[in-house]
Amino acid sequence: MLGVTRRSGAPDHGPGAPLCDGKKGVSMRILTQGAIAAGLLALTACGTQTPAENAADNVESMAENQSDMLEGMADNTSNEMLSDSLENQADAVEDAGENRADAIEANAQPPADTNGM
Repeated sequence: MLGVTRRSGAPDHGPGAPLCDGKKGVSMRILTQGAIAAGLLALTACGTQTPAENAADNVESMAENQSDMLEGMADNTSNEMLSDSLENQADAVEDAGENRADAIEANAQPPADTNGM
């Protein structure tokens, strides 16, 4: 394939050759960087959580991690009854974690009024 040119006129130098001459795609990179910056701004603007929401997220994450561990153990066993039991335990742990997180958020104190009114 050496010496064959592509439609763009750039010579083909075999596998792994660049598909463009490096001048194309600049506007796409600028657009991508702008989209990333806008996304980060949106996250920082609405990313404020109350301590209760943080605690609820932590409880739910821990339960999900425990559930994943149990599911992994179930996948690694050849005993079908043990596997089913571990899967049921995993479901119960995840449900309990979600319920506990919901209870934490429901019992949270409303945020203090900080606007001075």
